[in-house]
This record gives sequence, structure tokens and C-alpha cells, in this order.
Amino acid sequence: MHTELVTSADGTRVALHDLGGDGLPPVVFCHGNGMAGAMWQPVAQLLEGTIRPILVDFRGHGSSDNEVDIDVHWDRITEDLVAVTERVGELTEGRDLFGAGHSLGGAISLRVEALHPGTYAALTVFEPILFPPEGVPEMTSHPIATLARKRRMEFDSVDQIIERFGSRPPFDHCVPAALAAYAEAGTRSLPNGGVRLACEGELEARIFEAEHIDTWSRLGAVTCPVTVLAGTTVDNRPAELAEPVARALPNATFTLYESLTHMGPMEDPELFAQIIGAMVRSRQHR
Repeated sequence: MHTELVTSADGTRVALHDLGGDGLPPVVFCHGNGMAGAMWQPVAQLLEGTIRPILVDFRGHGSSDNEVDIDVHWDRITEDLVAVTERVGELTEGRDLFGAGHSLGGAISLRVEALHPGTYAALTVFEPILFPPEGVPEMTSHPIATLARKRRMEFDSVDQIIERFGSRPPFDHCVPAALAAYAEAGTRSLPNGGVRLACEGELEARIFEAEHIDTWSRLGAVTCPVTVLAGTTVDNRPAELAEPVARALPNATFTLYESLTHMGPMEDPELFAQIIGAMVRSRQHR
């Protein structure tokens, strides 16, 4: 794996992890809030030899710049992904680019395509966080943001994170490889031998609080094929939003998988590898 830091529009450095595959169709994988691009590794590894996986760490996450005062407005995160896609275009000499996004990553992928049509040949998004104008939540007391600010940040080891997070939502349904990837790529080493989560709770909270940004009115500009997926809608607001997102897109399909939670790609890598592989093949055989 080759990792490089790409400079975003405001000078923030964001990490691009290139898993290799010269000459193969590039797929840019984008993660959810508070997570890391490496969580897509179990899916990407199943597609080895058929795609060139590019895993992105948004600002404040993984190996990217994460100063607590960094600007995490969704427009800035969008600029991060624009910078990454431009760099991938250079690395792959302008080959058709594909994208896969989970939660925040799905929303930002759609926003990039809406603002810069033609960036992607096709997209697969799982429960993108996009609210219709009439459904924008009140952000003055976001409950998930409150939890993020209270989250324990430091641990004795990566193994302690795996043990602790693996026994409770949302990670308790993830395959072990996805959780291990988060624990390793989503942390930074401390001088005392311990580790600290790379995404500061304050940054994660502010990203949640900024999710009211309007992308909905721009979805008509997303004309590339989009596969929209969702898991159970029981106590899962992102899943409830997914089908309306698909209906608002000019060229989208929607599928519900009631066995999955909001962490779907990390719960069933085989399913998502099949879906993403089919997305790439469908465009290549046109």
C-alpha cells in the first residue's frame, strides 16, 4: 500500500491510501464520520485484481490532519474529496473513476458529483446522510454529537479498543477485520505506549452538527448511475433517508437489506464486493 498526503483547497492535508493495481479501474472508498478509510479494506481485498482501491481519510480522521480547530464544514470535506479525485486522475492517467461511500462518505461522494458532474463514472452509496429540505433536523442539541464529545479517547493498546468497541454498537456487528482496521488506522501512538483515537470527539461532533448542508437541491445534477443501499429502518434514521435519496437522483437504483445495520459495508464485505464489482463491470462493458 502506498500512502500520500494530498493538499486540499484550504491547505489541509488528507491521506490517500493506494492499494495498488496499475491499469485497473480506480475506486475511491469514503468512510463514515469518526471512522477511517481502512475500514473498507475487507471489501477492497475481495476485489483484488479487478479494481485499484483508493482509501480516503477525510480531514480529522485516520492519517489526515486532525488539529482540533480544523474547519470540518461539509464544504471543506467536499474539497478534500475533490483534491483526492484529481490526484487519482493523475495517478491513473484519467481512467474512468468509480466511487463507494458509507454514511458521510456516501453523502460527500454525491455532493462532489453534484458540484462537479462527470467526476465519477458510477457510484455505490450506503445510507448517505442527506436530508430533504423538509426533513432537516434541529442541530442545537444533536444527541450523537453529545455522545461523541463524551467518548473515551485514549486506550492502553489497539487490542483494548478491539475488545471494548467490538462488544457494543455500532461496531459489534462488524467483521473482525473491519474493526481491527479501524483500531489500527483510526488511532495514533502515544509516548506512553498507548493509543489515542485519531478523530477527536470534538471534531466528530462538529461534523454531525454540520450535516444540515443542502445537497438535496443539487441531486438532479448527478446523472451517473448510482446504486443506493440501506439496512434495517428500525431505529435507523439514515436508512429511512436512503430511498428518498434514490428517488431524487435521475439515474439510481435502491435496494434494502434488512439484515444490515448502519455499518453495512463492514458487516458483509462479500455482498459489497459483489455490488461494487458489478458497478465497475457494467460500465466497462458498455
